[in-house]
Amino acid sequence: MDLKLTDVQESLARLFMHYPEAFDEKNIINISRDYFEDCRDENMSAGDFKAAVKEARKTCQFFPKISDILRTHREIVSRPVARKVDGILPQDTATISPESAEFAKKSIALIKGMLSGEIPSEEAQGIVDAHLASRSAA
Repeated sequence: MDLKLTDVQESLARLFMHYPEAFDEKNIINISRDYFEDCRDENMSAGDFKAAVKEARKTCQFFPKISDILRTHREIVSRPVARKVDGILPQDTATISPESAEFAKKSIALIKGMLSGEIPSEEAQGIVDAHLASRSAA
């Protein structure tokens, strides 16, 4: 979504609540215009701007200058994109056998049990090891 001046004004108005000593309310119009112009020069979207402001708010001790917002935006966009992982177990491109699918379901249940504390990790590992041993023996 394209960044609009109103997006900048709303975000900066919220920042003023966090940093009331930074400026008086009369300055928000001019500051917003400057921030908007600089962010537009960077081709920042409304979502990008809000994310950069949010992160800058967390890291800046004082009211974030436009350089803080731009630097934070550049850091955000330079991060590697998180990719969705289809599964936690290695899969080949061939069709998965029903036994492998069942083992995957059991493995996921074991992991959930370990994370919730219902199953000790040693017990879960023993179940997996026993299954893998039976598969290699067959």
